[in-house]
Amino acid sequence: MPLSSVTETARGYRQQRLDRAGWIARFRSQTVALRSEERWCLSTGSPCPLSMSPSTSRRPGRQPGAGDIAAAEGG
Repeated sequence: MPLSSVTETARGYRQQRLDRAGWIARFRSQTVALRSEERWCLSTGSPCPLSMSPSTSRRPGRQPGAGDIAAAEGG
């Protein structure tokens, strides 16, 4: 295996890790926002919108946002 392909693989792996770290940071901030909105729904007694409901387990990619978070938490 030539050295250049090794460095390419390492670079790709590092980029993947950076992407994943960024995704985790976004996921955490979205989860915090989701939780606070759920708490607001509970305190007001109003039914939460379907997208904010934690029971919606949509596949990631179909609808970005709360659906992805619910799916990620479920899996």
